[in-house]
Amino acid sequence: METAAQGVVNAMLNGKRGECYLLAGENLSYLEFFKMITGVVGQKSVFIQIPSWVLKTAGFVGDMLEKIFHIPIQLTAVNAKMLCENNFYTAQKAMNEIDFEMTPIYQSIEKTILWFRKNNYIK
Repeated sequence: METAAQGVVNAMLNGKRGECYLLAGENLSYLEFFKMITGVVGQKSVFIQIPSWVLKTAGFVGDMLEKIFHIPIQLTAVNAKMLCENNFYTAQKAMNEIDFEMTPIYQSIEKTILWFRKNNYIK
């Protein structure tokens, strides 16, 4: 959070009028990200890769359920499709133009897990 706040301040002070800056971090796949979390937590986990067609079908079913029952569904066709995309972005422009500095993702995960533990959200 501090990194993003500092990035906003840097953009206000050093950014070019009308420009946008992506205050992003490291590019990780979902698998890499979740493995990193389980490593920080010290938990052994089994990860099962779901074929994209299964995920997209579940999203389509979610859309239908949402329309029929008028209740919000967490998995829709749109977010299922997004989960299947390999979208990666870079903060290089922000690093070059406004001196944005990324916090390593492992450090951010450790800090977040500590906060969750301190506030009794996880053990």
